[in-house]
Amino acid sequence: MTSIAERQNLPASIGLLAAMRHAYTLAKRYRGTRVGVSVGLAVLGPVVVLVREGVAGWLGAAAGACLAVDRFVLRPFEASWVRTGAAVQEMFDVDVLDLPWNDAKGQQPTPMKVSGLTAKHFNTKRQQREAALLDWYPDTNGLDRPMDVLLCQQSGLNWHERLVEEWLTVQQAALFFVLAAGGVIAAAEQLTLVAYLAGLLLPSMPAIIELLDVRDQHGRHRDRVTAALRRVMALLDRAVLDDAVTDSDCRAIQDTVWDLRAEPHTVPNWYYRLRRASHELEMTAAAATLKDRVARRRGQ
Repeated sequence: MTSIAERQNLPASIGLLAAMRHAYTLAKRYRGTRVGVSVGLAVLGPVVVLVREGVAGWLGAAAGACLAVDRFVLRPFEASWVRTGAAVQEMFDVDVLDLPWNDAKGQQPTPMKVSGLTAKHFNTKRQQREAALLDWYPDTNGLDRPMDVLLCQQSGLNWHERLVEEWLTVQQAALFFVLAAGGVIAAAEQLTLVAYLAGLLLPSMPAIIELLDVRDQHGRHRDRVTAALRRVMALLDRAVLDDAVTDSDCRAIQDTVWDLRAEPHTVPNWYYRLRRASHELEMTAAAATLKDRVARRRGQ
């Protein structure tokens, strides 16, 4: 039987990762549009108010329209593509980790949909993009089952936890900037309370609501990821001590992983690429630490 290291680099596996990556990219485009419009309105609103009088009402109407489009158009499309990406990534994990598919969690995307997403991802820079998908999980050679499966699950959750935590910090800083900038402009121009509310705060409301929602949702999501990571680490400790850990235990963890991936808490591609090298080093180090623990246990 082939190993995880071999199965994850098979052409079919790379195709699934490509489809997953493109589905998440589409979801991130909708999120980027949401954030870009709301932040753009927050930045341009005060400038327009300062250089032209009598536009506060129009800015308020634009803010309301922005909120409506965000809630009823952009968010549903984003969530749909996130769910698709999570389902395709589950197909990858089921094949690579040799776990059964859980029909109770959802159905697999159709082969036509998957192949279409794969083709779109590889439409340009195919060689470069294929190389970026190789060795998705750390090297598990030398680890018996289920430790190899648990290591991969731990690596994915740990990577996700760090990205969400870091991106949450970035978003909190952005929220502080939006609020502080409005206060500084109001003080500098000696605006009345009514002028501040109508000309500065109201146009900023879509951005403020978006950032507050994201901060709250990402915080809860991070806590759930952390709890799942602790469960995996507890199972790894049991496995190292030769305590019985079954495929059912791994499948239960995988169900949680799928649920977490299906939540719309994506991180922009540019930030993912920026932090990837650092997180891969941590993933490799964690795998080496586990292998060392197993080797010392076997040497007793």
